[in-house]
Amino acid sequence: MSDFAQHGPILTLPCLTTSSATELDQEILPLLTQRTPVALVLPCIAADAVQAPLRQILTSLDNTHWLQHVLIPINGLTDPEFESVATGLLELYPRLPLSLLHTDADLPQLEPGKGTNVLNALRLLKHNAFNGVVTIHDADNLAFQKGELARLIHPVVDKNFGMEFAKQFYSRFDQRLHGRVSRLFLEPLLKTLHAILPADLSNFLNAFRYPLAGECALTMRLAEQVRIPAGWGLEIALLAEAHRILSPDSICQVGSIESHQHRHHADQQHLIQQCRAILDTLAAHPATQNRLSTESLATLRTAFAQAQLRALRASSLIARANGLQDQTDTEFELAGRLASTLAELRNSVTFNGLSDL
Repeated sequence: MSDFAQHGPILTLPCLTTSSATELDQEILPLLTQRTPVALVLPCIAADAVQAPLRQILTSLDNTHWLQHVLIPINGLTDPEFESVATGLLELYPRLPLSLLHTDADLPQLEPGKGTNVLNALRLLKHNAFNGVVTIHDADNLAFQKGELARLIHPVVDKNFGMEFAKQFYSRFDQRLHGRVSRLFLEPLLKTLHAILPADLSNFLNAFRYPLAGECALTMRLAEQVRIPAGWGLEIALLAEAHRILSPDSICQVGSIESHQHRHHADQQHLIQQCRAILDTLAAHPATQNRLSTESLATLRTAFAQAQLRALRASSLIARANGLQDQTDTEFELAGRLASTLAELRNSVTFNGLSDL
């Protein structure tokens, strides 16, 4: 990712070297966070809370001196299960400023999901008058590196950058390419919606190299203003909210040198549900209301199919160029199933913010 090209309205900060990670961790961030504290939010569903990746993340952070809060909001556990998980983690990591939140009990009036978990953590930070930087990170990353987290928060913590929102981007692969919802659905969708969405919003969303990455950093000032959905539309909603509230000059994306390895979903129905949530979130957002409808999407089906074919071809050639498995046959069938989500909008997305809690 050692390129300097800048496309679209936001700043791209590629990862050119890993040599700065130690300096960030041991010298720069400990100094900067004395004035601007940092809170890490690791939203968890029940499965994440008891899997190895969460503990690997916490272990790698155990000797970190620039995190003031580590918040783990969890949904999907019974009260006894939550108490067992919380007690175990607190005993394992006594040096971390760790807080575990039971979202099902704390916010029973809201639909459960990743977005509600994040809101639960933000609610606690607001209650504690936190006035720093919040970074949100997926809890199922098998290849977590503390240096990557440090690079993500640096441009938001360091006031010389002038950033209020930073989004991470990275590659996802092992013997084959991953990120199917991004490659086969969202990328073709955003390119197709260029004809419908306001030009500034379309250019903004298309500027992000990995819009569905779960890792971002934002000021608490921004966190108190955003409104987000409960579930899988969180990432795209945060981008739309950042566009609504901020100047593009205060938004950046930060490159990672490592390939990220998240939980792989083999069930195609799960991927289809993700696509539906993303599409419904886009349609329900104030910036796109009255622009996206089942009828307007029907007029774009041909253009979307062509964009999907280009995405399939690009994925195939990227895989071949890097000696990875070519999945064209199976992904062609999956792309068609993902495209079926354009047939109907459910209009069931509710946006919540701290002011609602």
